[in-house]
Formats: sequence, C-alpha cells, structure tokens
Amino acid sequence: MSLERHFQDEITFIKSTVQDFADAHPQLPQFIIEESTDPDVERLLDGLAFLTGTLKAKLEQDFPELVQSLLMLLWPNYLRPTPSMTILNASVTGSDNPTLVTKGTVVSDNSLEQPACTFRSCRDLLAHPLNITNTTLSRDIDGEFLFITFSFKNNLPIKNLNQLQLYLGSDNHIGYQLYLMLSHYMQSTVVVINEVELPVNLKFSPVGMTHSDAMLPYPANTNLGNRLLQEYFCFPEGFLFLNMHHNEQNLFPANLQNNTTFGLKIRFTRSFPKNLKIRKDSIRINCVPAVNLFQHDGEPVILTGKKTQYPLVPSYKYPDGFEIFSVEHVESCRRHNRSSKNSNEYTFLPFDSFEHQIQFDKNYQRLYYNIKQTQDVTSRHIRHWISFVRGDEELWQDIDETISVRYICTNKDLPSHLRIGDISTLVSKKTTGSVLLTNITRPTMQLLPMLDESQYWTTISKLAQNYKSLLNPDSLKQILLSYDFPAMHNRQSEKSALKKLSGIQKIETQQAERKIANGLVVRGSETSLYIKQSVFNSEGELYLFGTVLAQFFSQYATLNSFHLLTMVNTDNQERYTWPVNIGQHSLI
Repeated sequence: MSLERHFQDEITFIKSTVQDFADAHPQLPQFIIEESTDPDVERLLDGLAFLTGTLKAKLEQDFPELVQSLLMLLWPNYLRPTPSMTILNASVTGSDNPTLVTKGTVVSDNSLEQPACTFRSCRDLLAHPLNITNTTLSRDIDGEFLFITFSFKNNLPIKNLNQLQLYLGSDNHIGYQLYLMLSHYMQSTVVVINEVELPVNLKFSPVGMTHSDAMLPYPANTNLGNRLLQEYFCFPEGFLFLNMHHNEQNLFPANLQNNTTFGLKIRFTRSFPKNLKIRKDSIRINCVPAVNLFQHDGEPVILTGKKTQYPLVPSYKYPDGFEIFSVEHVESCRRHNRSSKNSNEYTFLPFDSFEHQIQFDKNYQRLYYNIKQTQDVTSRHIRHWISFVRGDEELWQDIDETISVRYICTNKDLPSHLRIGDISTLVSKKTTGSVLLTNITRPTMQLLPMLDESQYWTTISKLAQNYKSLLNPDSLKQILLSYDFPAMHNRQSEKSALKKLSGIQKIETQQAERKIANGLVVRGSETSLYIKQSVFNSEGELYLFGTVLAQFFSQYATLNSFHLLTMVNTDNQERYTWPVNIGQHSLI
C-alpha cells in the first residue's frame, strides 16, 4: 500500500471518529465538532496523518522483509519467477549408436535478435538413431490394440527396450488418455519383427517424480512434493513421459536384427474412448523438457558504503531481456588503497546461511550479503536489491569496492513469442555424439512471483502444514491451490483450477502394515481419495493428477514407513491404486 493511501486513510479516520471522541468528552465539543477555518490547524492534522501513515507504511515495508527471508530459506519458489518451459526433441545424425544428451545441455533460439532465448535440458537423455514412424489403434479377433512402428537406418541400434522413454504430450487430450491406458490398463505387449511376435513382460513407470528428474532447481532442504505440484500445475507436459522396463537383456535375436523396422503391439484390459483419434505423432521418443534458465554475469555493483542497499542489474544493454531467478555467487575485488595496483578476491556469503560462527572460528573475512525484492507498481516486474555486511567495515571507509554478481537468469517474456522449431541452436556441447535439438512445443509464459499480502498467509499455512492437514478436503484444496501459479495470474486458469479442486469430495485414511522387502513388515498409511471425474477434461487427466498426488502424499510419510494412495472415481466407481511409496519425511 502506498504512502498516499495511508495518508488518506488517516485523514478519513480522524474525520470519522471525531464525533465519537466528542461524545466521550462533552466538555470539548466546541473545539472538536465545529468546523475550523484555521489553516494552521488543518496543517497540524495533515502532519499528524502524514506521520502516522509513514509509520504504518514502514511497518508494512519491514514485515515483508521478514517474510521474504523466511520464504527464501524454506520455500524459495514463492520468490522466484517460474521460467518458460518447453519440450525438446533430439535427432541423432551421422551415427548408428545412441548419443547421451546430458542434463544441462544449453540450446538457444536461432533468431538474429539479441539477447538470444537460452534453454537448458532438465534430464539426461539417451537419444537413439531410431524414430516412431506411425502409431495406430487397430482391432483383430482378440480385441483392440495399439501398434507403434519403429524405424532405423541400418542395423538395429538397441538390444532391448529398457533405455527407451515415450513422450505422450503432442496433444494433451490424447496424451492424458494414453498415459492412463499404458500405466493402468495395459494387459500384454508383443514385439513384432518380420511378422514374428516376441512376447515381452513390459512395464511402464512415470517420469518426473525424483530429484534427478526435476525441471526447476530446488534446494535440498525443500520438500520434493512442493516441486512436484508447482511443475505439474505450471507445465503438466513435463510429466507425460513413461519409461519402459522388462527383464530381457537381449530382446531381439541376432537373426532378426538385420531389418529397418519393428513394431510394438500393446493390448489393454479395456477399450479406448470411441472419439479418441490416435495420430502417428501421438507418441514420440528422444524427447526431454527444457527450461529457460542460464548463468549470467551481471553488471558490477560499486560498494561505496554510503548506501544501505544497491540495485541489482543483470544488463544495462538489454533491460527487457533478463530476469533474475536467483543469485548464485557474490565476490569482491578489493584494493586496500586507491593507489594500489594489486587486488584480492573475496567471496560474500548469504546472510541467512548460518555460517557466521564458522567464519568467526576460522578467522575468515566475515562478508555477507542479503537480497530484498520489490515489485514495480506499473510494470509489475521484480526489482532486486542487495545489501552488505562487512566485518571490517571501518577499514573500507572512503574506499570503493567492486562487487561481481553471478545470477541464474531467465529471458523474461521473450520465449513466449517463439514458435515450434525456433529453438535449435546448440550452445554447450554436453553430448557424446552428433545430435540436433529442436523444440516441439511452444514455450510457456513466464510467471512472476506474487509479492503481496498473500505471501503472509502462504507462509503461515506452510509452517503448520503436515500429513494430518492433508486429510481434510478443504485444507488439501487450499494447499494445492497455493502451488497453482497460473491461477494466481490468470482468471480463466483460476476458474479451471477451482473447478477441478471442487471435485475432491472425501478423504479417508487408515493405518496399515505391508511386507515391503525381504519379508520385512513396515507400518504406514493407506489413503482413499474420492473425486469426481466430470470436473476434469478427461479420465486420463484425472489419473495424472492422482499420480502426482501419490508422490506428494508420500513426502509427508515418515522415514521407515510407507504411503499407499487409492483414488476413487465417483462418476464410475473406478479405483486407481499406485505402488507403495516409502516415506521421505525426516522427523529431525
């Protein structure tokens, strides 16, 4: 709230309460109620209102700083922009062997405009010289089946299917249904080469549920469930991946490998919806999510000691091309006097890093920095400010110190203007062979953090969050909504989110015992979630939501225990059960 608004509120308060004060002090009515024409009295009242309003504004300004410090320690995602995300497809060139595209491979758009939009891959990808040329839904005397045709140039580049990962997100509606059918209703699988059928006990497992699959960087002390929910609501396409697993190490016999195609026939325990049209590109391989995050050395900060805080600027040349995601490293180049040609480099640590005593005990230079964020009223962009604490402050009076800051940055809203195929320039070669990377989805819009009063309630609710708070439908809805960042920025997204969450009807839980491994009996919890399918766009979308929730609930089960989620579709009474998840929540 601005100072002007506080000033007007105080003026209104004085005028509205004067009658009550006069009633309480009847001996002073002529001095209070009667209209005064003395301008000095008016100025006195204005001055009082201004001072009181300034005090309130200062209190409001200091409180967010406390909240921001706590959020940065525990839930930094609420203070960081959600960057643009997309899906990359890899094409192996000039090799018959798989190519490893390591996590963090950097690609940029191929336009001539500056700055270039830079993305980095979020997961390791083993790209094969293999393509899916067709995907069809057919029927024979045994019923309906899905047939996926793979093609390759020379000899078969794989011995089995264990290293292949399917991406189903070319069309979300089709992808959700494929995700459901392959994960929950798959009956049998057969590999077909030259009309020879090779039965295989194939299983599909979800992708994106572990720390190594994270699309957004999160500190290690943060609950994994927080990241899962944020990524799901902001970019559900990142979860439309399935890994394939089977026991056979050499699935393809040697006498059948000299071919250029093979097929995978998958049968299900139920039929696909009649209106679902499977396309040849509905299933892809060699795909990986990418996020608009990159390292960037910002403009230097001249520490004069004459200011309490200094603005952080990633680039003076391209102010609309860089947004600070996080501050990674702060160091100084110190000259002990103005005439000295030699300088030493020192590293500043975050003030809330809890390393003060360590630095003191080791007699290190005690140098710290603190970051504060404010939101511009007109542009809504986030401004970052840095302040410094120097243990030897008295030695550096009247001597300027040059501070270098390294950031993780985004390109603000620039990626949202890119189209499919615009991101194809390989910047950092973290691959074992020759590969082409191209985006097959349009990059999403960046979402800025909400630096308003909603932060206070978010922080308070997070401090009280535990497994029991998840067992109340209303509490669970509020927790889920707090991670739906698109709903905070877009009215239509908010309506859609509220509609889906309204489908949560009832939650039941009970204690249980299970034999997990080697006959060991472990105690845990079984949760039944009753939810309406009709509030979702499809049954497949409901199932993906449940898959993420199953992993989210397990993060609140204590170590050496387990959690089992069963979701009941109240529209058709279908029950979906996910594998037992071992608890990840430490008591200390």
